[in-house]
Amino acid sequence: MSLSPAVQSAAADSAADSAAVSEAALEEGALVVAWSDGRRFSFHPLWLRERAPDGQTLDGRNGQRTLEAAFLPLDLAVTGARLAGDDRVEVTFSDGATALFEGARLRRALAPRDQVDLLGDRELWDASLGGFPRYRLGDLKQGRPLLGLLDDLARLGCVLIEEVPPEKNGILEFMGLIGNIKLTNWGGVEDVKVDADAFDLTLTNRGLEPHVDNPYRFSTIGYVVLHCLENSFEGGESTIVDGFAVAERLRREDPAAFEVLATTPVYFRYEDGTTVLDNLRSLIGVDAEGRVERVAWSNRTEFVDVRPVAELTRYYAARRRFAELLYAEEMTVTFKLQPGQAFILDNYRVLHGRTPFELAGGGNRHMRQGYFDRDMVSSRQKVLRRDLDPD
Repeated sequence: MSLSPAVQSAAADSAADSAAVSEAALEEGALVVAWSDGRRFSFHPLWLRERAPDGQTLDGRNGQRTLEAAFLPLDLAVTGARLAGDDRVEVTFSDGATALFEGARLRRALAPRDQVDLLGDRELWDASLGGFPRYRLGDLKQGRPLLGLLDDLARLGCVLIEEVPPEKNGILEFMGLIGNIKLTNWGGVEDVKVDADAFDLTLTNRGLEPHVDNPYRFSTIGYVVLHCLENSFEGGESTIVDGFAVAERLRREDPAAFEVLATTPVYFRYEDGTTVLDNLRSLIGVDAEGRVERVAWSNRTEFVDVRPVAELTRYYAARRRFAELLYAEEMTVTFKLQPGQAFILDNYRVLHGRTPFELAGGGNRHMRQGYFDRDMVSSRQKVLRRDLDPD
């Protein structure tokens, strides 16, 4: 049986971490390091000097640089190098500084850094996934279960939490385990229930199409937490879609449409009596390597600016095809949140919606919703990884 790319990568990382430094030498002012597995690399002297692990270069508590690296001599050179035992390399520089570098840290620096958000391999999914990982709130008070939840969030973009007290501020205990909630013009944790004087369509009983929350903000919502207090009306099921899976499917099936949606700026706007929020971004966001890093889909708040007829014709056709995939049953996981359940989802990746529900016949549908910024969630995961697995 062949190993998955994630398992192969983990195995390669483990082998690299176990390789010891076997040689340290000079080459044209640079440091050449060789490891026991045959890997060799030439390190630039400035790269080494500006991260020398000593109190004159880096603060010992937070790792922040204490010298002004931009003014180090551009002709700085490594003038000496020797193996110092315990898999360390002692390096001397032409400015007189000396530093000890751990071989394992130098080796890890060679790994590509293509994640600065939640860490972990993504697993794209469709309706065949069936459901999402579930965690009990009480278990999450321990570090490893909470790390497991965050790792699953990185992998799938959505996780369910159970046994959350179905009361007004019951979700705050879970959110507090991760960090500070994001405050918006609506406050912190807000009600999602039918309001006769609704200022937002979310507060009606209509069905909500798959969407991400608040793409009209400059700092778009990172993660959405939705907590169920009551859900006894007929209907009102949650619908969840992996926007990255849909975007990649669009790229495979219609590359031209993908390109249009990744390059056409779209205007998103929200306005009420006290607030005006607007932002400009494409429906599909990609990074410098062309990887999908964000989907911004919100039918209620998206209005493309006027453009030449031919451009808009291409845009509307591409948007139509993207919508057909986003709304497709084979791409949608549907379930009904029960009182005491909640979910957290990645608002850059996962779209959520709901089916309509009937107000007649008695019942109620009352949710509470809060948000996180992305760095709050990723920081919690990285701190747990650092503290629980220091190696």
